[in-house]
Amino acid sequence: MFLKWSRFNSPFKARYIENKVPAIPGIYVLYVLLENEKWECFYVGNSTNLHDTLMQHLTEQENPKISENIKDYICGFEYATLELDEERAGVSKYLFDKLNPEAMVDPGGKAIKVNHTKVRGV
Repeated sequence: MFLKWSRFNSPFKARYIENKVPAIPGIYVLYVLLENEKWECFYVGNSTNLHDTLMQHLTEQENPKISENIKDYICGFEYATLELDEERAGVSKYLFDKLNPEAMVDPGGKAIKVNHTKVRGV
């Protein structure tokens, strides 16, 4: 499956989300900037409303690893629109297997392979 990924956006701040992220279904990847100046994926998510979900990550405390990274480090994100829930779940599984994000558990299910290029050393 081919997805059109957004530009990489950093820092992970409300003003970037407000101006750049649509309120539509899709998949997203969150990154943290490491001391060696490389970006590492720490979370892969899917949502029926990318804008609202990414804004919620700025305030919610549901996942302490997400909250800690966003609060304490320079973070970035990218996203792709994807309408169907089954496809978002499959892409989440594929990206989980490929990127091994520390702030999430295996979502399970059947992976759907997609295009995803490395972001600045990821």
